[in-house]
Amino acid sequence: MNEHLRKISNKELHTHYLGKDIQNELIQLLGNAIKKEIIQTANAMKYFSTVLDGTPDCSHVEQMTIIIRFVKVDSLKKEFSIKEHFLGFVPLKKTTGAYMAETIIQQLEEMELPIDNLRGQGYDNGANMIGKKNGVQKKILNINPRALFVPCSAHTLNFGCQ
Repeated sequence: MNEHLRKISNKELHTHYLGKDIQNELIQLLGNAIKKEIIQTANAMKYFSTVLDGTPDCSHVEQMTIIIRFVKVDSLKKEFSIKEHFLGFVPLKKTTGAYMAETIIQQLEEMELPIDNLRGQGYDNGANMIGKKNGVQKKILNINPRALFVPCSAHTLNFGCQ
């Protein structure tokens, strides 16, 4: 990349492919390659957990973050490390527990992360997330009883301080 930029600066190249559309396409391609690598590693380690949260964007559309965590094992070095990776934002049409659970299940399927290998769920303490009947955690537990829910300790502490 440095060499490419050097040639552009020295006017050795007339076509430099640095227009906004090309830049956005390159960013998208690199992002997809990184995401694919993360998912391959997660699948190789088998078990993973999800951490989800929502926030409205500047146009007031709720965006759900999808983060996965897994333990990476290097058997040659006999080392273990916890990896946490942001996989993207997903716009939400509704913020009900049922809709959000359906969305995360669909996203995991699209990313080829088997829900049967999900071992943990981490969310805030919103009723749509932790509800015992219609919360995201309950909907996913109905599909995979091994996907244990752990409430976010920061949100829990915040409630305790109020």
